[in-house]
Amino acid sequence: MIAQPLTQLLRIRQENRVAAAEAATSRDDLKNAENEVALQVHSLYYAILVVQLQKKAAEQQTSFATETCVRMKTTSATGALFKLQRCKVAPNSYRDSNPSSPPNSRSTITHRNE
Repeated sequence: MIAQPLTQLLRIRQENRVAAAEAATSRDDLKNAENEVALQVHSLYYAILVVQLQKKAAEQQTSFATETCVRMKTTSATGALFKLQRCKVAPNSYRDSNPSSPPNSRSTITHRNE
């Protein structure tokens, strides 16, 4: 006796389930890729904001040190009790902590009162 399935619907139903599972997996992969791109964009954006703030802080630090040096020079020139020996602008803390900055980018202002 030869056995023949009565219908092909059982096999077709299994193939439909496999296709639906593959489609769901593809949707999940797509969503994961979208989330990864969004995460990288956010990371880059906030890294840029941090660098901008560090640059601004370094510029303010340099400006303050320069103003202090000029103020000290003026005070010394007018004969006040404060004697100016040396005025130096400290290297920027951002550049010190960032190894990718060029080594010649440090600014030093030196003034000697003689």
